[in-house]
Amino acid sequence: ESVPAAFAFALARPDDPWLALRLAASAGGDTDTVAAMAGAILGAVHGPFAQEAVAQVERVNGIDLAAAARGLLALRPPPAAPAGSRATGSTTTARTTTGRLVYVGQGVVDLVTQVPFLPQPGGDLLAGPLRALAGGGVNVMIAAARLGRPVLYAGRHGSGPHGDLVRAALGGHGVRMALPASPGRDTGTVLVLVTPDGERTFVTSPGAEADLTAADLERVRPTPADVVVLSGYALVHPSNRAAVLTWLPGVAGDVTVLLDPGPLIGQVPPDVVRTVLARADWVSANEAEARVLTGRDDPAEAAGALAVLARGRALVRRGAAGCLLAEPSVQVVPAPQVDAVDLTGAGDTHTAAFADALASGSDPWTAALRANRAAAWSVTRPGPATGPTAAELADWVPPSSASQI
Repeated sequence: ESVPAAFAFALARPDDPWLALRLAASAGGDTDTVAAMAGAILGAVHGPFAQEAVAQVERVNGIDLAAAARGLLALRPPPAAPAGSRATGSTTTARTTTGRLVYVGQGVVDLVTQVPFLPQPGGDLLAGPLRALAGGGVNVMIAAARLGRPVLYAGRHGSGPHGDLVRAALGGHGVRMALPASPGRDTGTVLVLVTPDGERTFVTSPGAEADLTAADLERVRPTPADVVVLSGYALVHPSNRAAVLTWLPGVAGDVTVLLDPGPLIGQVPPDVVRTVLARADWVSANEAEARVLTGRDDPAEAAGALAVLARGRALVRRGAAGCLLAEPSVQVVPAPQVDAVDLTGAGDTHTAAFADALASGSDPWTAALRANRAAAWSVTRPGPATGPTAAELADWVPPSSASQI
């Protein structure tokens, strides 16, 4: 098939053989063979190529590919730790970096059940089995821990069975608790009703996680090596909101703060949102959240406006379309194309991977690319807490990339 492809490129631009050859060389697939054949055809028809074209080919041929490959490999995260270096029962990959992801948000328990339809007011219906899963901010923390990032949960957790479930989920990945369990109060729950079309309806019953105080956060002292991920859920409940507004001004200016607005950010008082945005070094929002925060329908315009509201930098997640990176000029960061199995938790994985990369010293573009890869990896697995380890992410070749090898 390379022979007709070579003729096709030669015929595509009969008036510009040098452009035709470059098109053949950049087509992907077995491009070296196609380009060589196209070059032979074009040379036979048009005569020798111009000297500057030949010189460009010679420069490309002189590239030290081994050195380029070593440079690319150097961008990979450190390999997984040897067997025996992990805590028992942990699926977290060891990393050489010491900066933490400090999570200021809420860990809750999701009570998930399948229903044929949503009941009418006063109605009743039979649902499927009820599953209790650690949820809320737990997904972000586990995703970061699986990438090897030390994680500190700076939120309250209850002393009942739901609190036990959250602690077990986090403890299994090495996440540390900044606070002891709240006596006499359990962790809250979110009833998740899932209809056959995949639509999810939520009913939240707050618990200990909604009782955070300024005294609680006084125990949390981030360092410049840390990245603080502040969830918009921490601004919804009055007690938590007051605690954050008291604590946040005391966080040193060289500590990176990333705001993850969450779907309820529209319920937070506007003056509180403005105050938090003014301290946020980064905002990582999905399109709907960016629209609520800025009033802009166009995602690129929303990303730029969001960066201006914060400290000049924002990221807008767009699912399979990747993300928009605003500093404040906007760039499109592509994502691998995959066949999604379960979209649950993809945004959490993206936020965790972006924060992890920033804590490792990556530039924003590299961090966003890595976050896109991690989120794409996660949607190919069922379940909410399905972020990759650092080793899994480094070794993963997306199907869209494999087709070009």
